[in-house]
Amino acid sequence: MGTVKAGFQLLHGLVKLKWVPEILLALHEESKSFSHILSAIPLLSPTELNRKLKLLQQEQIIEKRKDGRYRLLCYGEDVVAICELLVDFYQRHHEKQVS
Repeated sequence: MGTVKAGFQLLHGLVKLKWVPEILLALHEESKSFSHILSAIPLLSPTELNRKLKLLQQEQIIEKRKDGRYRLLCYGEDVVAICELLVDFYQRHHEKQVS
């Protein structure tokens, strides 16, 4: 059970950070430049995007390629996949409660 708790804590530590889920989702389909990420997320400032990209690189969730584009690494792909499962879980069980 300790491993499950540690996994939840690790995931929660990432997705609770403002703008991180949006950045990960923006990179989910394909690698993007700084300006493309910025335009995909309304209200996100360039300064804050720069901070979050550095953090995600330090955590080895994303990488900056030689062409300047950012892409998800395996860890980042896993985080997005888990979040998609949580959305599916919510939709299935929330619909049951509403019906």
